[in-house]
Amino acid sequence: ELVGAGWREHRPALRRPGWRQRLARLPLLPLCLLLLLVLGCLCAPWLANHDPAEFYLADRNTPPGSRFFFGTDSLGRDIYSIIWFGGRASLLIGLLSAAVITVLGVAYGCLSGIAPARTDALLMRLVELVQSIPVLLVLLLAVSLLGPQNALSIALLIGGTGWFALARIVRGEVRQIRHSEYILASRLSLIHI
Repeated sequence: ELVGAGWREHRPALRRPGWRQRLARLPLLPLCLLLLLVLGCLCAPWLANHDPAEFYLADRNTPPGSRFFFGTDSLGRDIYSIIWFGGRASLLIGLLSAAVITVLGVAYGCLSGIAPARTDALLMRLVELVQSIPVLLVLLLAVSLLGPQNALSIALLIGGTGWFALARIVRGEVRQIRHSEYILASRLSLIHI
C-alpha cells in the first residue's frame, strides 16, 4: 500500500488535440514550397519569359542573368521556361500514372484476395513472374514498339508496369480482413437465417 502526504493515483487527462496542436505538427514549410511549385507549373504560360521550344542561337550557354533567369543550354533554349513547362508535364504524367497504378493494383489485389487458394496462388505467381522482369527494359521495349509518345501514353506505360507492389499489399490486406472475426461472425449469422 502506497502512503504519503497528499498521495493520489495519477490519471492523465485524455484530451483531443486542438487545431493549433494539429497545425503545429504539419510540415508547413515543405507544404508551402510544394504548393508554390505546383501553382508555378500550372501558371507556366504566365511565368515563363521565353518560349521553351525556341532556340536562341546567339545566346547559347548564357549564364543566368536578367534576360535568361537560369541561363540557356547548349542549344540556346531558356532553362527557366523549360523548367516550368517541364514541371507541368511531369505533374500530369505523375498524377495519371498514380491513378492507373491505384486502379489496377487495387482491383487485381482485391480479386486475388477474395479468390480461392489455388486461383490466388496462380494470380500471385503471375505478379511475381512479371515483377521479376526489370521495369526499365519493359518500358524501353514498349516505347520502341509504340513509336512517338505523348504524356498520356507515357503515364499509361508507367502505370501499367508499376502496379504489382500495390496489388501484393492490397491482396495481403484483403486476406487479413477476410479472416477477421467480424467477417466470420457475419458469415455465421447468415447461416442461421
